[in-house]
Amino acid sequence: MSMILCLGTNIEMPINDEDNIEKSLFVLDSCREEGLTIQRNVFSTPFAYEIDFNYGYESIWAMTKYNEQYSPHNFIKAKATFNAFCEELKKIIPKEDFCEFYYCWIGEEIDSIEGRLELNLNKVVEQSVYIDEKFYIKFINEEPNFISTKNRTYNSYGEPYHK
Repeated sequence: MSMILCLGTNIEMPINDEDNIEKSLFVLDSCREEGLTIQRNVFSTPFAYEIDFNYGYESIWAMTKYNEQYSPHNFIKAKATFNAFCEELKKIIPKEDFCEFYYCWIGEEIDSIEGRLELNLNKVVEQSVYIDEKFYIKFINEEPNFISTKNRTYNSYGEPYHK
């Protein structure tokens, strides 16, 4: 089974040449059928893309509370991937705009979302974040002094995703 990582944006993004390994965020293609299901059921943005990372670290789905406790090495590498992804998004997403990110196993696109999170791209490093599969993140590119009251998000077990 494979994971699908989708990014929803309000802007059109260029599709990367898969042979160009210098890029750290690959926009592989407009979403295939699984991604279109995510766009219809999860995203509010007009554009959806299947993406991949080339940061040389652990996949972001290793950013779980379990890994933080029992596999901190993988959690730290996944956090580095997540922070690099956020830095890349800050360059792409215009100020005061947002993008949406969702990932799940292929075949589970219509299952209910198990966690939601809203993050200011300029404050991500300061926050503790845990990510599980079927997880939706809204990234907002707002000024660093923005204080959000919406950063209280819980998974399907009622546990907070960040402190």
